[in-house]
Amino acid sequence: MESVIGAVTQEAGLEQAHEFLKNKFNILGYSLSEYAENRNKLMSEFDKISIDANEITQIFKLEEILNYEFKYKQIAIVALTHKSLTENKNQKDNQSINPDNDQLIETKQIQNYERLEYLGDEILGLLVTQYFVGVTKDQNQNQNPEKLHKLRSQIVNNTMLSLITIETNIYEFIRFDELQETYRSQIDNFVQLVKENLKRKGSSKQNAIKFIGLNAYNCRKTYESALTLNYHKDEDTDLKKLIQNIKQNDHEITLEQTYDLLVKNEVFPIDIEQLHESNMKIFGDIFESLIAAVFLDSGSLEITQRVLFKILEPYLIIYANIDRQKDNKRAQLQDLWNKTKYFKQLKFEMTQENTKDYIIYSGWIMTTEVMKLKFDAIVKSKVRKFYSKFYQFVQESIEQFEKIAEDLTYFNYLIFVKKFRVQWAQNQTSDS
Repeated sequence: MESVIGAVTQEAGLEQAHEFLKNKFNILGYSLSEYAENRNKLMSEFDKISIDANEITQIFKLEEILNYEFKYKQIAIVALTHKSLTENKNQKDNQSINPDNDQLIETKQIQNYERLEYLGDEILGLLVTQYFVGVTKDQNQNQNPEKLHKLRSQIVNNTMLSLITIETNIYEFIRFDELQETYRSQIDNFVQLVKENLKRKGSSKQNAIKFIGLNAYNCRKTYESALTLNYHKDEDTDLKKLIQNIKQNDHEITLEQTYDLLVKNEVFPIDIEQLHESNMKIFGDIFESLIAAVFLDSGSLEITQRVLFKILEPYLIIYANIDRQKDNKRAQLQDLWNKTKYFKQLKFEMTQENTKDYIIYSGWIMTTEVMKLKFDAIVKSKVRKFYSKFYQFVQESIEQFEKIAEDLTYFNYLIFVKKFRVQWAQNQTSDS
């Protein structure tokens, strides 16, 4: 079923895929025209949000970065607003006194980016997946689903999106409760960390230029495939011109040879995994919410694609061509997850709790906390060590579950893992 939907989407486009699902299988409840009507109603609600001159000025600056002009400036404001600001503001303002009768009246609450971020995550995943499926159709080594997933996860991950948000200066427009000093300090520290890395290692565009010089053939082949699929078609960027005109190193090389050339020529882009240890989710969330804002405001996936891929251009050139995941336990965990059929409805995540002397990481499968590790704050590579253990836990739990379970379903696994986590924690304690 999924492969059929993928084939229709790839060959006929999303609109035809939508009609196919609605008419043939009655899966979708709305026609495209009804979706358009609902979108118009939603945008009319955004239009009612008040916006001041300073906010409009900020959005003008943001539009220059995105190369997109919002029809409804209010949706951009919502896309930039963190829940800390709305919780604080709404707590103060959600009730007021009616001067006529001294009774409490409810006031409309401020919106934050969370719903837009949810939509933006799906749009981003769709557009980047479509891109890699398209540009790898003639690359035998990148055609299987595992490789395609790795390519997508090189770009679509919160830490990468955080880097993009900071490097493009989108972060300057984030709205959050700056009276929360600890949170503000964490944000400032992470921004400073990224900027120090960029100063030391060069911007993503600078590294992309170096990368093209070392790997011109592969870059050109990918770009040519992208152009036939209408990516980058109307954009005359410096990187596009360089790829089309460069003559040196115009021969095909492997991924391993690419990596060796980068090391030899001292081209070291920012290590995303290293940033991951300090990353704050708000930056990646803001990027996703802005993509959703562009989509809803424009009403066009094609326009959203153009905005997105102009921003992603240098990151696609670098990070989609470097195999950083060979020894990455988080990536291995994701691969294991994708290969396990009954995990399809499940999600895993890591949460972090900071104390003065310790950092505590918890591993979750849906709403079940399955493991917890505590590290001294000064210990290096904490996240990598945590994911190494998390990967071990999931791997061992699958092995044990498949030995005893008669029916391999996600529901049965969730029941099993609640018991297994206790046994696993006891074994870890006895081993240490």
